[in-house]
Amino acid sequence: MARFSASLGLEPAPGLIEAATAETSSIDGVSAERVLDELLKIVRCDPATRNARRSLELLQLCGIAERCLPGWPGGVEGEARVRLAGALEAAAPAAEPEVLLAAMLPEDSSGADAALRALRASNELRESVRAIVAAESAVVEAASAKLDALDEEEVGGLVELWRSGSARNAALLREARMGLAEPAAANALRTGWARVGERAGLAPDSPIDLSAADLMDLGVERGPALGAGLRRVRLASLGGAFDDRDGALAWARTALR
Repeated sequence: MARFSASLGLEPAPGLIEAATAETSSIDGVSAERVLDELLKIVRCDPATRNARRSLELLQLCGIAERCLPGWPGGVEGEARVRLAGALEAAAPAAEPEVLLAAMLPEDSSGADAALRALRASNELRESVRAIVAAESAVVEAASAKLDALDEEEVGGLVELWRSGSARNAALLREARMGLAEPAAANALRTGWARVGERAGLAPDSPIDLSAADLMDLGVERGPALGAGLRRVRLASLGGAFDDRDGALAWARTALR
């Protein structure tokens, strides 16, 4: 009822909410997999008709949001999650389903993952949602960074973050969260994250990588130092430290000694 009413823009018939509320215990016999399937249909609906906010509102009105979504707080906090879904849809109508699902779950990554475990979600879906929620703090930090004060490796790290699909989704989710309580902070996040995107646009599409043999020839020992060195080269490349393989070797010779 919640999914169809919301996506079709229909209002429940008189007495339907009351009747559904009186039968909330009946959902206890529905498998977790079936509940998750219905939730996924809500968030995977055609963006032109999708209305996750209204779907959640109806679930809460019927008193079954807590039974469908493990960790749902109910009351005022539950209403805040309904508003969050609405804010996210308004800001990004074509938002990916996973980010909308993340908005319905506990704000911390462990809580979101526990809820998805309870719903018997696949490992792939759990990892996708967990990555979005976990990346929110990194997005906030990146958006507030003073790019001119960073070295090439640090800039490369921001470029890598910005190019991550989970981070872009996290930026949408964090902006929506902030917008409900602190519109000015949400605007600052949007502006700062856009600056990171502009800098990422200047980075090479494919970083210049060196091989393990290259670094060993420069005296880097096998083991953790070798892996760390390869990553530093990649980040420095994304940060614009050099333009070709010779430049990468020269940079590594100095930076990794």
